[in-house]
Amino acid sequence: MVFNEFISGGISGITSTFIGYPLDMIRLNLQVKNVNSITIIKETLSKNNYNGYFKGLSFPLISSFPLYSVAFGTYMSSFSYFKSNNYNIYFSATIASILSAIPTSIISTPVEIYKCLMQSEYATNKNYSISNILNQYTLKNYRASLFREIPFHLLFFGSHELLYNYYNYPQLASSIITGCVVWIIGMPFDTVRSNSFIKNWSIYNSIINIYRINGLKGFYRGLSTSIIRTIPVSCTCFYTYEIINNMLI
Repeated sequence: MVFNEFISGGISGITSTFIGYPLDMIRLNLQVKNVNSITIIKETLSKNNYNGYFKGLSFPLISSFPLYSVAFGTYMSSFSYFKSNNYNIYFSATIASILSAIPTSIISTPVEIYKCLMQSEYATNKNYSISNILNQYTLKNYRASLFREIPFHLLFFGSHELLYNYYNYPQLASSIITGCVVWIIGMPFDTVRSNSFIKNWSIYNSIINIYRINGLKGFYRGLSTSIIRTIPVSCTCFYTYEIINNMLI
């Protein structure tokens, strides 16, 4: 049932968002600042103690239910529609992933702007309230989200669909491989979006400035942190989705 897909996806979003948040903060700062992970860890502890690793968590955590609900629900219902009409798995997964990314980006844009600003040193409570960010929501921000979300959804849902449901890999292996594929291929798109949100650059200016400052390696700053983070996050996400979905059947 479509209802089950939305509920299962929403709950999986809450659990995976909470588990991955501290490493997500480190990854983000690596993307936008020329410092190493040890420096970020020390700075965070000195300024905010351990609470710094969860700065700005409340809004993304609350928003993760509708965000993942729309992502999983739209993908699963779209994929089922195309499969039932005899389209092959590659076409079905590709189109369903793109269709999932479009509405998800509407929700994720203000959430990710807020999270990025709160996790980085550019944010202050005075200048970046939730209402302030919602008022500044622009088409440029949405384009930056789509620039990131379309390839991420293609890799996230497409890889897992093929590994778990087509090639019958175990859930654990499918989740880990999916997470690694997503970040190894998709990291540059995420780095561009992070810089676009935090520094108010266009997609084009983000690409040019990242390359000018750090070259090609600048697009992969924080990759090792992302790989470490994605293993528990991807496993939690897909296992939670599967468990809740089976309970609702």
